[in-house]
Amino acid sequence: PHLKDREQLTWLRRLELEHENLRAALHWLIEQNETQVALRLAGALWRFWHSRGYWSEGQHWLHLALNLPQSESFPDARAKALGGAGRLALHLGNTVAGRNQLGACVALYRESGNKQGLAESLTMWEVNYRNAPLTLRPLLEESIHIAREIGDRWILATALQELGCFLLSHE
Repeated sequence: PHLKDREQLTWLRRLELEHENLRAALHWLIEQNETQVALRLAGALWRFWHSRGYWSEGQHWLHLALNLPQSESFPDARAKALGGAGRLALHLGNTVAGRNQLGACVALYRESGNKQGLAESLTMWEVNYRNAPLTLRPLLEESIHIAREIGDRWILATALQELGCFLLSHE
């Protein structure tokens, strides 16, 4: 959670220092088929991988965790991991996989009723402006509405920023 607040830089540095240990932990969890914990850890780390440019590595770990047995049994953890994988896929230029993963993420959050997860996942499409301009605006507007409803200022700020950037480039 600290990767989304004023302590972000401190926590990014801490995670960087522990990167080898995190890799070892993920490797062990995946090897042991510890599906829920692997999904939760990989899902929690996607923002670190994204911020530090470890896009391919993040994709690797997220795909391994998502393909573990019974990953469907943990919908919120799976949704978060799918969201991270989708965001990284878009950054790596894999538009089809990115859209599919983000779409699956949004669907899981809708199904589970996790409004915070849904609102955040609706903001993750911004690198896809050119490829989906007709669908992006309603997603961002929905995110703004939900963020206001649940009182999440970080998601609200992110969604408003993304909508502003979208409007500048399309209107």
